[in-house]
Amino acid sequence: MAEPTKRRLDDLLIPGRFLNVAALLLEFSVFSQAAFMYYMMYAGAAPKLQNCGNEVGTCSQFDAGNCSEPHFNVQFNSINVEWGYVCGLSRIVKKSISYQMVGVLVGTVVFGQLAEDLGRKIALLMAMVGSTIMFFATAFTFDLTSFTLIRTIGGFFSGGQIVLALVFMLETTPKSMRMWISLCISWSPNIIIFSALAYWTQSWQQLTLVVGIISVIPILILLFLVPESPRWLLQKGRLGDAKNALNWIYKLNKKVLDPATLEEVLNLEIQARQSSTKKSSYTLLDVFKHRSLAVPMIVLCTTIMFTAINSYGIIFNIEELSGVIYVNAALNGILRYSFNIMFAILEPRIPSMGRKNMHTFSVSVVLVALAVVIYGQFSEIATLKPIISFFLVLAASMASQQYQLRPMNYYLHPFEQLVIHWFSIVITGVIGAPLIFFLADISPHLPFLMMFTLGILQLILFQVFVPETKGQAMQEHMPVKTNQGYMLPPEQGLVTKM
Repeated sequence: MAEPTKRRLDDLLIPGRFLNVAALLLEFSVFSQAAFMYYMMYAGAAPKLQNCGNEVGTCSQFDAGNCSEPHFNVQFNSINVEWGYVCGLSRIVKKSISYQMVGVLVGTVVFGQLAEDLGRKIALLMAMVGSTIMFFATAFTFDLTSFTLIRTIGGFFSGGQIVLALVFMLETTPKSMRMWISLCISWSPNIIIFSALAYWTQSWQQLTLVVGIISVIPILILLFLVPESPRWLLQKGRLGDAKNALNWIYKLNKKVLDPATLEEVLNLEIQARQSSTKKSSYTLLDVFKHRSLAVPMIVLCTTIMFTAINSYGIIFNIEELSGVIYVNAALNGILRYSFNIMFAILEPRIPSMGRKNMHTFSVSVVLVALAVVIYGQFSEIATLKPIISFFLVLAASMASQQYQLRPMNYYLHPFEQLVIHWFSIVITGVIGAPLIFFLADISPHLPFLMMFTLGILQLILFQVFVPETKGQAMQEHMPVKTNQGYMLPPEQGLVTKM
């Protein structure tokens, strides 16, 4: 008779009330993240010039001082409206968005390290409290300088939430539920909710105040209902605290954790760590020593950065599209969520539908959408404007799916956290996204031609240099040196079905 499989830490994490609490915490955190990233879609929306008195006017006339009675179409009371950043001056606000994204970039780096040193809970709590304070402070800014400063600080804390919330959830919930939680609780539905809040508030001050009030809720949940990650506590050798954390989870589930089972599992985890000969921590230098790891890493970073530029370039300039900004934003969320569900349903059921094929499909849709937009621009057919707007939103929505298609199991143990943090950093290629439409000064077609070119490049790079990971074994070890060069050791990990 085969020896029964020994239970590990993941086996102790079972569905129950704590799962609901963790999911609720993640939902509020994801809402806060989406609210920060999409806030400038409304707060930075430039009103469109309708006319100059009784005459049709243009922004070039307004900027030259030749528009005596300007009338603007105001869909949202943004900072542009309140502080006069209209027509040519609206570009200053776009530059402000780029500065704010620098805060996100720094936050992902700093909080990734804080989570390793101080713990997942403390670091996430710091990020949540900081984000909430900055949401409230934003409402009391009095000019673009103070607004940009506060929002940049807020970006620092929001970057912390982006890099920590999902990781914290994955370490405290059952394996069987992680994929579905990640699918159901994402930015996509929260974009729709945020659009409804923007429509309800109609003002940049009121919108950020409402988000601040909502953001207090996850702080209370994390503070009083959620323990530190047992996995992190074990990594730090805090056995007693790990026991307390697991007992708290079971208490919330109204179940009793057998002390003997708990002791056995924790001892097994400790033995596994003590017997491991693997290096305790890795840096990017360790990854870049090996071509088999470095090349896919570089290509993935490049494609993710291109994706961020394309997706957020459209989002941060959504007021330029035909139609109502609330509808366009909600449509973006609906399309994103629809694609999430479609991929989640089809991927496990179709053997040939691997990550590379899914990536090819998503990029192809983006390219087709951009091709329609470019054709519509060159043809200058007025009736195509609503169609162009739809395809631009479609391009932004499908581009966002490429974040979900990163083959993370190619970079699992022992450097999973390192790569997750690095991917979170390169996503902030969004820093340059608000500025991509400045290329329209040279030619109105150039922003979309640039997006199309970036799409072609990432499609080629991904297909040529990134291996398929569906059904492949998770890598547990760094490559070892042999007579034939560096090679992966015989696989000792598990085959993933993700």
